[in-house]
Amino acid sequence: MRSWEERCAGNGAILAYESVICNEAPDDDANEECMTLGKALV
Repeated sequence: MRSWEERCAGNGAILAYESVICNEAPDDDANEECMTLGKALV
């Protein structure tokens, strides 16, 4: 995921928020990060 972010930035993309990396079901921290990401996208 981090390399994808770097490629996007290298191509001029501006990401709204840092990506959320989670495997399987998200834990409480990942859920909170997803909520923060959603708010940044609104």
